[in-house]
Amino acid sequence: MKESMPKSVEEIPMLNRKRIVAFLSSILLLLVTGCSKEPPVEKETIKPPARQVSQVKKSKPAGLVGSSHQEETAQKQAANSEQPEASKPTAGSESMAKKANPTGASPAKEANPLPAKKGYRVAQASARGNVLSFLVPEDWKSVPAKSSMRLLQIALPGTSGPDSDGELSVFYFGPSAGTVQMNINRWIGQFSQPDGSSSKDKAKTEEIEGKHHSSTLLDLSGTMAPSTMPGMPAQAEKTNYRLLAAIVKTPAGPWFVKATGPEETMAHWREEFVAMIKSSRLGAETQTGAGGSGSAK
Repeated sequence: MKESMPKSVEEIPMLNRKRIVAFLSSILLLLVTGCSKEPPVEKETIKPPARQVSQVKKSKPAGLVGSSHQEETAQKQAANSEQPEASKPTAGSESMAKKANPTGASPAKEANPLPAKKGYRVAQASARGNVLSFLVPEDWKSVPAKSSMRLLQIALPGTSGPDSDGELSVFYFGPSAGTVQMNINRWIGQFSQPDGSSSKDKAKTEEIEGKHHSSTLLDLSGTMAPSTMPGMPAQAEKTNYRLLAAIVKTPAGPWFVKATGPEETMAHWREEFVAMIKSSRLGAETQTGAGGSGSAK
């Protein structure tokens, strides 16, 4: 006989009933626990940033930085102090120069002046801590300077009376005073020729070797134009005049010596002028003397 299926739960034997309940419970538990679990998520591993080893440059302490800045400023000021001075003196500077040097002769003295020589005396011009000494004939007398730019002015006795006297002046403008040729050309430009020819073609230049310094000499005759030097009185042009001028080359820069006068007077003194230039010697000041600035005149 076929076994009939139970019509209700109550008809199921107790042992089987427990088994069925346990089976269903396990299935239900699996369903519940299985659905509640989240799918595994791969965790992203964040690596810490690599430690950067920076090379720190060693810097000077603040005090040293300030010191270097001060040194740079001082160097700039020193560089600026080396620049040439203004070419035209002010009224105040001219009056001060006259008070310091009323006679026109330089009061500064060199510690070791040129040795004495019979019939000659030592003439000196000083500027900016330097003294240029010369041996000049005793009858070449120092006179008051007509301009504050003249460090030394000397009268050259004329061959035919006082009206034929010559005039010698010394100038110094510092290390930067233009080239030798620039100053030669400026002097030549102050002369013209009666026949209309070129003064540059007539001018004679030569190099002079002295015991202490070398110099460039200019010799030119003709008609001299009136001086354009500031502070000089108005003058007329001078005919039959002669210029003897020299640029003395020293470690402190060029010194300018300019002598003008009537042709005969300058011809008489030419050898003495050359001897004076050859005797020139640069020394150091022992006193504060009157200086000058400007361009060679």
